[in-house]
Amino acid sequence: MSEDESIWETLFDRADEDGREKSLLNRISTVENRYETLEVAGAGAMKRVFRTNDRVSDRLIARAVLKDPENDQAVESFLREARIIATLQHPNIVPLYDMGVDDSGQPFFTMRLLDGLTLTNILNELNKGNAEFIEKYTLSKRIDVFLKICDAMAYAHSEGVAHLDLKPDNIAVSQYGKTLVCDWGIAAIIGSEDKFETSLLESFDYYSKRYYTLSGEIKGTPGYMSPEQAKGAEEVKDERSDIFALGCIFYELLCFEKALAGDGLASIIAMTISGAVDPPVKRRPDLFVPESLSAICMKAMRKDPDRRYQKVEEIIADIDAYRQGFLTEAEDFSFKKQFYLLYKRNRQICHVALGFIIIIILGSFYFVDSLKKEKEATDQALEHSENLRAQNQKISVEASENYALKARTAYYRFQMLPATDLCEAALALDSNNELAISYLAKILLIQQKYKESYEKSLSYMSLQQPKRREFKEKDLREYTQKMLSYHESEHQDIKRIYPNVQEFLKIEDRFVLIAQLYAWAIMEKQSFVDDKLKEIEADISWLLSHENGKEVKCKLSSEVGGFLLDLSGNGDLADIRSIGQLPIVKLDLRGTRVKHMSFVKPDAINLFGLDSFRKTKILWVDKEQEIAPDTFRNATVHYH
Repeated sequence: MSEDESIWETLFDRADEDGREKSLLNRISTVENRYETLEVAGAGAMKRVFRTNDRVSDRLIARAVLKDPENDQAVESFLREARIIATLQHPNIVPLYDMGVDDSGQPFFTMRLLDGLTLTNILNELNKGNAEFIEKYTLSKRIDVFLKICDAMAYAHSEGVAHLDLKPDNIAVSQYGKTLVCDWGIAAIIGSEDKFETSLLESFDYYSKRYYTLSGEIKGTPGYMSPEQAKGAEEVKDERSDIFALGCIFYELLCFEKALAGDGLASIIAMTISGAVDPPVKRRPDLFVPESLSAICMKAMRKDPDRRYQKVEEIIADIDAYRQGFLTEAEDFSFKKQFYLLYKRNRQICHVALGFIIIIILGSFYFVDSLKKEKEATDQALEHSENLRAQNQKISVEASENYALKARTAYYRFQMLPATDLCEAALALDSNNELAISYLAKILLIQQKYKESYEKSLSYMSLQQPKRREFKEKDLREYTQKMLSYHESEHQDIKRIYPNVQEFLKIEDRFVLIAQLYAWAIMEKQSFVDDKLKEIEADISWLLSHENGKEVKCKLSSEVGGFLLDLSGNGDLADIRSIGQLPIVKLDLRGTRVKHMSFVKPDAINLFGLDSFRKTKILWVDKEQEIAPDTFRNATVHYH
C-alpha cells in the first residue's frame, strides 16, 4: 500500500469513529446522570418537585423527591402515590413518566411538568375582578373546566381510587384549557382489588389500609375535605368524599369565594361538620348564579354522604340537563319550574301560541258580550268577528311563512331536528305552506324516511301554481322511488345510497343536499361513539376514494363536538365537497392538492350565513394551498 493510500484510510477510519461518537444512540447509551436538576418547581408537606432536564428524552419534566427519605412511612406513601398515578391513564390526570431510586438511595418519580396556572390562581384573579380573566373565564368556560375535573374523577373512581384531597391548588389549567388533576398523595383504594396489578397491591400491604387513607387522623385540606374526613378515624371515606370536594370547587367557580371559610382551622372544620353553607345564589346575588347550578353545587356538598350525588357521572348528567334547558335532579320538582324551562326551550313557539290564545280569548269575550246587544249591534259584532278572523288567518299565514324561512336556514345548516320542528309548526299554521312542505320532503329524504318524503313531494305537486320551485320533483322522486324499491326498513349506509345519488342527483346545484345525504348515511342520525369511529373512518375513506377516482386514506379520532379528520399525505385528493356536512372540528389537508372544497352557492352564503365546512374550527394546510373564500370561515388556518 502506498503512503497516500495509508493516509486516506486513516482519515476515513477517524471520520467513521467520529460519526459513531456523535450518533444519538451513542449519546443516549453514554448518559451517566439522566436527570439534571434545574430549579425548584414546587413543594408540599412531604415532597419537593424540581424542574428537571431529562437528558435521555431531551425534555423538561417534573421530578419529585421526598423531604425526609429516612421516614419509612413517608417513603411507602410517596412510592404508593407514584404507583397510583401510573395506574390512572386519563387525559385530565397528570401522567407519570418514571419512578425509581437514585444513586444516593433516595426514591423519586418523574411526571409531566405543568404549565399555565393553578385553579387557585385563576379564582384569585376572578375574585379581584381582573377584566382579562373575567372575559376569558366566562361561566360557560368555568363549567367546561369543572366538567374536565369531573371526567378525571369519574375515571379514577371507576378504577377504584378516591383522591381525598381535591382542591384548586391541585388542579392545573393551561393557557389553552388543558386541565390536569394532580397530587394523589393521600388517595385511597375504594374499588375491588382486581382493578390493580398484583405488584401494586402488594406494595399497599406494607402498612394497613387505614394508614393509607386517614391513619386515625384528619387528612385533607380544610375547606375542601368532606364532613366524614373532618370527623376522622372511623368514618367511611369513599368517592362521595371527592364529590363533596367537587361541590366546594364548583362553589368557588360560581361565586369566586370559598364555600367554607372561617377565622381559623377549628372554625372551618366546625362549619364542615355542621354543613352550614349559604347557597351560591344567596352568597353572590350580584353574579346572577343560575339556580340550577346552585342546586347542583349544594347537593354535592350535603352533609350526609347518602344524600349527595353517589357518582360523579350524576353531576355531569345534571350539568348537561341544565345546559339543555331541563330540570336537574338536584332541584325540587314544581310545575312552575317545569313550565318555565319548557318556555325557555321553546320561547318563540310559546310567544306565538300565547298570542293566539289571547286573541281567541278576547274575541270570545267580545262575541259573548255582543250577543246581548240588539240585532244591529249583533250584526256589527259579527262583522267585526269576521274581520278579526281574517286578521287571525293573515297572522297565521305570516307566522307560518316565518317558521318556514327559519326551517330553510336550519336545513342549510344541517340542523335536521330543529328544521323538522319548524316545518311542522309552519304547516300547523298553514297546511298549504309550499316552502315548509318542500323542505320537509327534503329533510325526510335525508333521514331515509322515503315513504313520507314521497308523500310530501306529491302533496307539494298537488298545490296549484306553486310560486317556488324549491323541490325539483323529477330527479328527487325518481331517487326516492328507487330507494323505496329496496323494501329496507333499517338504516342504509353510504355504499347503498352512493350509486343512486350518482345516478339521479349528481348535478352541481345539488351539492348541499348530496353532502347532507352522505353525512346522514355515514353518521347514522348524527350520532356516534368511539366503537363506531372505525366504521365512520372506513366510510369516509370509501366515499372520498370514489369521488376522487383514487384511493384516499384517512385517520379519524374523537374530538369535543365532532372529530379530527387527518387526510394528510393523499397526493391525489382533489375534491372534499362530499364530506362538507360532517362534524369535522379539526381537518388536516397537508400534502394534498384539494381544489374543490366549496359546495355552497353565493346566495346561500348571503341568505343563511352558510359556508362549506362551517363546523371546522382548526385547519392544517400547506403554504401553497388555496382556500376558497366561502369555505372554512369559522376555522383557524395553520399553514405549514
